[in-house]
Amino acid sequence: MVRKHAKFLTVPLAALLLFTGCAQAADSDGLSVGLGCGRLLLNGRTQQVVEKSIAGKTYIYEKGGFGGPFFTITLRDDGSFRYYEGWLSSYIGSGGWELDGDTMTLRDDGGMGIFHFRVEGGDLIYIADGSSGFLHVDVPDRGRFSPDDGTENIPSSNSFLAAGSLS
Repeated sequence: MVRKHAKFLTVPLAALLLFTGCAQAADSDGLSVGLGCGRLLLNGRTQQVVEKSIAGKTYIYEKGGFGGPFFTITLRDDGSFRYYEGWLSSYIGSGGWELDGDTMTLRDDGGMGIFHFRVEGGDLIYIADGSSGFLHVDVPDRGRFSPDDGTENIPSSNSFLAAGSLS
């Protein structure tokens, strides 16, 4: 019944989203809206975590990195990411990230794998099951990455990662 009437709801809903400044694109689940607006599905479910709340931040692994205290993941507003496992690593991972409910997935364009996280209280909680595993740091299931609040002195090698000067 909902699917039968969904096509009649799509146009007014899309108009409302455009009016409020959210871009939209149709997908198989319903109506997907732009970054910062979350995802609204016609079957009544809504995205639990708004992408804007996690995007544009650098997250630091709680147990440090490879050869130093920092293992960082930077999520950009445009849906891309960079990660850097530490001072002794020459590999800088990058690719795209997506959010489905409260589960975030990073897909490394360099072929190093796919990594899953649950967004919990503003932190990224690593989900080992189904993830590839990082190159130099063994992050256990439920390993926590917390947003940098500006009090950490992240090395200059990560400054260009956050700023996005590498392509």
